[in-house]
Amino acid sequence: MVAACLTVLAQGEADEAPNDGELGELMSLIYIAAYLTPGALQSIARQQARRGLHGGFPPAVSVEESLASDDHIISMIDGRPYRSLTRHIARYGMTPADYRRCFDLEDDYPMVAASYSERRRALAINAGFGVRRADQGCPAAA
Repeated sequence: MVAACLTVLAQGEADEAPNDGELGELMSLIYIAAYLTPGALQSIARQQARRGLHGGFPPAVSVEESLASDDHIISMIDGRPYRSLTRHIARYGMTPADYRRCFDLEDDYPMVAASYSERRRALAINAGFGVRRADQGCPAAA
């Protein structure tokens, strides 16, 4: 493993040689890229999310790009659109609070697309939820 890392590092420019602090990090990244399976990467992402880190991996999109559409929210983990992020981030062992902390988002960052939320709200109102019913009193005792 060390030999493979050194081979990759040796192919870089002499002017751009990493300093001692960067060398360990660079070797770790080479190892991750070369040897870990996607399942192992997800496991690492879960562990880091629990600690409030995203492991130095940049978000897939910016906050502005993530919320650019009312029809979906783009995940900062994989860059794919979702109507609701809750189930998606749960696959990585994250809660909405973990996701917000991991990517340094505001507490009011939405987990559901605006149009989807509005559609669900309309369905709930049409079904009679959120409307106060007239007090009909208690039924008479028999």
